[in-house]
Amino acid sequence: MCDRSRTGIKEQNLTPKRNFVVVGFCDEEGMRFGTGYFGSGAMLGNRNAAYCRKYKDTDGISIYDAMKEYGLDPERVEEARWPIGSIGYFLETHIEQGPVLDAEGIELGLVDCIVGIQRYMVTVHGRSDHAGTTPMDMRKDAVDAASKVISKIADWAREKADGTVATVGYINTIPGGMNIVAEECQFTVDIRSRNNEHINDIAKRIRAALDREVKAIGGSYEMDNKLTITSVNLSQEMLSTMEESCRKHGFSYEYLPSGAGHDALEIGQVIPTVMLFVPSKDGRSHCPVEFTKFSDFAKASIIMEELAIKLLL
Repeated sequence: MCDRSRTGIKEQNLTPKRNFVVVGFCDEEGMRFGTGYFGSGAMLGNRNAAYCRKYKDTDGISIYDAMKEYGLDPERVEEARWPIGSIGYFLETHIEQGPVLDAEGIELGLVDCIVGIQRYMVTVHGRSDHAGTTPMDMRKDAVDAASKVISKIADWAREKADGTVATVGYINTIPGGMNIVAEECQFTVDIRSRNNEHINDIAKRIRAALDREVKAIGGSYEMDNKLTITSVNLSQEMLSTMEESCRKHGFSYEYLPSGAGHDALEIGQVIPTVMLFVPSKDGRSHCPVEFTKFSDFAKASIIMEELAIKLLL
């Protein structure tokens, strides 16, 4: 049970040695432009106008143009950077978005590592022809070539046998007619692993397979990198502090990696960072039935508050 008599950091009239800032970042998911961590990356100085011009959505609209349309000035993105050394620590609480804690009846997850991620938009070019009158050996079928590569990607991840995952989450054919051989096939690839070499290996295999398959049809392809970020180990010192708090309050806990990125992945590359997970019912996330009990959030807030006070004083 959580202690309902507890007071927050502000109510305790503490005199901190440093500021405590609560922040909500934009575009951590990176869904529209296939990137991610825009807000946290900008705070670290990793985003600029050139970055905004480079990345575009499926309609060809760049981040730069979208920002202008929204009333923002992409030329001033670099002004969001905080001075080097001004951020001492970064703490993040999040739902697990997976089934481990809920399935095992564990109250809190101490995240010791966040996986690395590479994202790609692949476009295979062939030639548009009639589906009925063009013989199979005379086609430049972009879908045929792309699908032979796509069908292998998940198995390459399974071969690693260490939690490495690879996902093709979007496929589009052009012109998209039932009776037309596709002249173009677009698909995305999202590769994640604690082992960055495994990510690189799968990306290398994809390129080799694309080389082979487009050569067979006399086509071509582009493999556009949307995001590359290496895995990061989180602060063992802060994890130990949270573990002590869990024991003190009698909360069950487990160390586990995060297969999702989170802003902590971008920030953890340069600043001491820690994450705390709360259970997701049935492991469901990114869907209407996503649910976490308020009591689980309350337990997490106790652990995070005690860590924050230790860092502030």
